[in-house]
Amino acid sequence: MNHFKHPIFISGIVLSLIAVSAIYAFWGKQTGTTGNRIVVGRASLLEAIPATGRVRAAENVDLAFEKPGKIKNVEVAIGDSVIVGQALVSLDDGDLAAQLTGAEAKRAAEEARLKELKQGTRPEALRLSEAKVAAASQLITDSEHDLLNASQSAYTAADDAVRNKIDQMFSNPRSASPQFNLVISGKSDLELRRFVIESVLTNWQTSLQGSPDPDALAQLSQKNLQQVSDFLNLISLAVNGLTVSSQYPQSAIDALKFNASTARTDVNLAITNLSSIQEKINGAKSNLVVAQSELDLEKSGATEEQIAAESAAVDSTRATVQGIQAELAKTVIRAPFAGTVTRQDGKKGAIAVPNVPLVSLISAAKFQIETAVSEADVAKIKLENEVEITLDAYGNDVFKGEVVSADPAAIFTQGVASYRVVVQFSENDERVKEGMTANMNIITEKRENALAVPASAIIQRGGERFVLVDFGSGSTKETKIETGIRGSNDMVEVVSGLKEGDRIIFFGGSK
Repeated sequence: MNHFKHPIFISGIVLSLIAVSAIYAFWGKQTGTTGNRIVVGRASLLEAIPATGRVRAAENVDLAFEKPGKIKNVEVAIGDSVIVGQALVSLDDGDLAAQLTGAEAKRAAEEARLKELKQGTRPEALRLSEAKVAAASQLITDSEHDLLNASQSAYTAADDAVRNKIDQMFSNPRSASPQFNLVISGKSDLELRRFVIESVLTNWQTSLQGSPDPDALAQLSQKNLQQVSDFLNLISLAVNGLTVSSQYPQSAIDALKFNASTARTDVNLAITNLSSIQEKINGAKSNLVVAQSELDLEKSGATEEQIAAESAAVDSTRATVQGIQAELAKTVIRAPFAGTVTRQDGKKGAIAVPNVPLVSLISAAKFQIETAVSEADVAKIKLENEVEITLDAYGNDVFKGEVVSADPAAIFTQGVASYRVVVQFSENDERVKEGMTANMNIITEKRENALAVPASAIIQRGGERFVLVDFGSGSTKETKIETGIRGSNDMVEVVSGLKEGDRIIFFGGSK
């Protein structure tokens, strides 16, 4: 508790000052003085700022995983002591371990490739490259054949969807004036689109004749499929908007919806199939380019640029390995410092939630105390100031500490400024526990062999300080003095105005 800030203490000071002033006023009107006398001497003074706070660990941390995962192992319990880097909780890392194995294999392959480039072409390497080129070329040929078949299948699916399933809803569907039989808004748009689709299907069928270019035919098929798909989407919206009536019983509506849905499914499947084969051809062509480049490289020998490029590829695979290793490291919570586990919520088999603390640690370093110091006192405090500490749990036992930090910015509480000061215990002591209440005296100044007088002997007036010097035989004189620090024992340093051995009058108890 800060006794110097207690209301009773402050009131006592005010009353004491009033009493001293009254006594001095009375004494000034008398020929003699009845105050107590004291001989001015020297003393050791300590100026201290009282403060309170709670003990805390010098370091504490809440640890969590960055990503979700199933907890594989829990290595510690609350109260366990841990060392730096010790594993505390780990996640299942099977997928990442497999990725690392693959990445390390690729790195090894690239490193071997670089070594081969530097050593020059070998006959077996040349044959292998030729085989890769042949395989890539054959895959393109096979895929182009598949693409032609897929284009034919796409036409068949579109033709069936429109002319068999959807044309049931039209009169004269293949004529220049198709008529949509359902009574809905927007009939004219559907009829126009059906006319356009008929032209699309006719031209598409013509393009399939002979020996068309696979890529060109595939692009045309994709375009036509999209037009048909858009048409079917509008038909589906029209059918889904029908309501049961005498003209459209539920069974008829269900049949129309089924035909529209089936038609859309078949066309969308054709689109997907065609896209998949095109992607396969594109991949095969890319592989052929790579294989041909490798073959050319084998035949011509590696240039400095090629070796540099392969070196870059090696660096890339190494970076990939390092990246996966970094991700693996994130599957383990490790102790960032030596200390004690104060929280452990991990359970084997449970799913860890990202950024939700599972483990908390306090460091094994010296404990600290955080306190708030007033604006008037903070200017006196410096780093490494000595501190005397008592803990409520241990009565008057004194622990040593020092100031390790003082914030430059104020904290305002109800308009009152205070500053955060952190005190650290000088030694580790097993009696000190986190959360204990601490009372402190922060020693800001020391004076050895200082000329000192009791605070009660000093009279303040107009910003100046005086004492009454006793010259004997009832003769006294008011003498101006300059003061220094005020010690914790209520003695005040006198810088000038008095000398050792002077007798002065003070208004406290006997000395």
